[in-house]
Amino acid sequence: MTIRTNTLPLRESAIFSLADALARLLGLLFLARFVALLGLEASAAFRIALPLLGLAAAFATIGLPQALTRYFATDGRARIPVAQLRTALLAAVLAALLSLGGWAALSWISTRTDLLHLGSERLLAAAIPLLLLLCLNGSLRGVLLGLGSTYAPAFGQVVEVTSRLCALLTLHEAAARVDSIELGLFVLTAGEAVVTLYLSLLLRRRLRRRGIDPGHTPRIRLFRDLLAVLRMSLGPTGQSLLATLGYALELPLAHRLLAETHGPAVAEQLVAGYSAVALPLLCLPMVLTDGLATALLPAAARQAKQGRATLGPSLQRLLLLTLLIALPATALLFLGAPALTAAFGVPAAATALLPLAWLTFPLYLQAPLSALLQAHGYSRALLAAGGLADAARLGALLLTGGDLPSALAAAVYTQTSVLLLLAAYRARAADSRFSM
Repeated sequence: MTIRTNTLPLRESAIFSLADALARLLGLLFLARFVALLGLEASAAFRIALPLLGLAAAFATIGLPQALTRYFATDGRARIPVAQLRTALLAAVLAALLSLGGWAALSWISTRTDLLHLGSERLLAAAIPLLLLLCLNGSLRGVLLGLGSTYAPAFGQVVEVTSRLCALLTLHEAAARVDSIELGLFVLTAGEAVVTLYLSLLLRRRLRRRGIDPGHTPRIRLFRDLLAVLRMSLGPTGQSLLATLGYALELPLAHRLLAETHGPAVAEQLVAGYSAVALPLLCLPMVLTDGLATALLPAAARQAKQGRATLGPSLQRLLLLTLLIALPATALLFLGAPALTAAFGVPAAATALLPLAWLTFPLYLQAPLSALLQAHGYSRALLAAGGLADAARLGALLLTGGDLPSALAAAVYTQTSVLLLLAAYRARAADSRFSM
């Protein structure tokens, strides 16, 4: 007899999707006010510095939170062992030190070479508090998700963006007296500080409600748990870094190849239309599947810890739900491509958007499928799938002479196929163990 349960957390995914959509809208408002108040120069500097800051903190803000979510996933009733909290604290400290080391390396490259232009040493040092708060917030979100808290991490991002916007509107008069980039760093740091306080208070409340088990745990067990958490962090961190590397190489390579065949002016238009219009329109409905992935990770990890054979049923429902999201998106993008791109003032981008419309289902499936595999202990599959996808993307660019839609199609189909085949294989093996 196969165990069948409702394995998809639809209510939680709706909460995360709603909060994510609201945070993105507030983020657009913040960006518009930021450019208007501090100028294009500060905005350009942030567009260079912030992705590199996120790169330095990738382990602490991407890999470790997902690992802590899996580590703390329980049935929601038992007391929390104090050893788990100590393990999370040690992992957070190590991740923060790693992030500081990465930022120090990037800062050294910026000040000693011409490869990066991140600003003066004073500005690089001013970004350290923001970096540490990013690391701390990532760990807090991961622990809260693992403990079954949905609303706190979901609306934490809304609190963060709202705090940034309020700080910007309050302090914009100081822009004439201090460096605008320093003021921008202070605004972002203020937002992170507010959300840190918010998440810390909610975690304290959650711990008081659940209770803490002060039982003694041998040091060797604590060390093994710490290694397990760090090992679980490697897969999603590596996938994120590979994706960042792939996108960083994709556009310059495509521009060079297109310039050789179409000329620099046409190449610039094609790359700009793809990256600024077609790709964002394709990814817009992913707010729904990203919310599903965030909610699915703790729920599926909790079920896996309980020994329930839910991988197969979860995979079936996941495919159906993603298809229900992708079909309307495909129809809208395919039929409305000329109108949508014209609304952005780039009607020529419709030629790039039309072939991308057929990628909705495999692209939207990636995030929840990755979360499902992580929850069942197959996080290293994300690293393999990401590496193969980057190789397929760059290979397709070289073969097609810089055709960006073809390169994205090669990467998406490669990564999704690897993840889906592994999930189907593991689900079949699990069903054979839990079936009679």
